[in-house]
Amino acid sequence: MKTLRILLLLLPAFLIGGCTHNNGNIGELFGQWIMTEITADGAPVADLTPADWNWRFQSGVLLISHVDPVAHSHSQYWASWERQGQTLKVNYNNTDPAIDFNYDYPKALGFTTASVYDVKITNSTGKNMTLQMVNPEGVTYVYTLKKN
Repeated sequence: MKTLRILLLLLPAFLIGGCTHNNGNIGELFGQWIMTEITADGAPVADLTPADWNWRFQSGVLLISHVDPVAHSHSQYWASWERQGQTLKVNYNNTDPAIDFNYDYPKALGFTTASVYDVKITNSTGKNMTLQMVNPEGVTYVYTLKKN
């Protein structure tokens, strides 16, 4: 009985003290965001289902994932990023010769070269976020994201 009482007293401490951010808490951006809409120069992007894409922010790493339910495939696009005010500097110009990993960028979302992109936060409510990026070809992309 005494052991059960001690266990019941310690259980909340373990639950409250659990780590969920692994030193990667970056405020409102932290976590997974589902894309709900994407436009290119004001028009919806053809042949793209926004909900098949999600953005994950942690520390200085951004992972954009695409799940294709028809082809049963999954693609991952890794970048480093840095926030400067309301602008995210998204760097797809990464390489690491120490690991055998294919660094790529999500061309379907307008990231067309391995470079650093200025992605502006135009709206952020904590649960919803709108980002805007002008790619090297001059096309303006707007991404609407919802926190998962």
